[in-house]
Amino acid sequence: MSPDLYTPMNKEKIVALWREALREDGYPADITSQVAIPEQAQGQADIVAQQEGVFAGAYLLDVANEEESPDIRIDLRVADGDRLLPGTPVARIEGTLRTLLGIE
Repeated sequence: MSPDLYTPMNKEKIVALWREALREDGYPADITSQVAIPEQAQGQADIVAQQEGVFAGAYLLDVANEEESPDIRIDLRVADGDRLLPGTPVARIEGTLRTLLGIE
């Protein structure tokens, strides 16, 4: 990751945007998830490229991992600048189902 893109000031802005996006979606107060999913239920989600491209945004997944830890763990499987083809595994996210559904 390019150091000039991930300065502390930029990280603060990214964290603020992350939190605001989740707040707009009603996370973590999603009543349906709280009623339908046991609190400790675990799951996983895979992020997979849908079309050809170049990956950019590892820092966004870093922020998500830091902000939602210990409820989730993100295993990034590519690096910024990597070429993606349809079906390329980008990341696996594991953790509580309530958190996974809340941040999707």
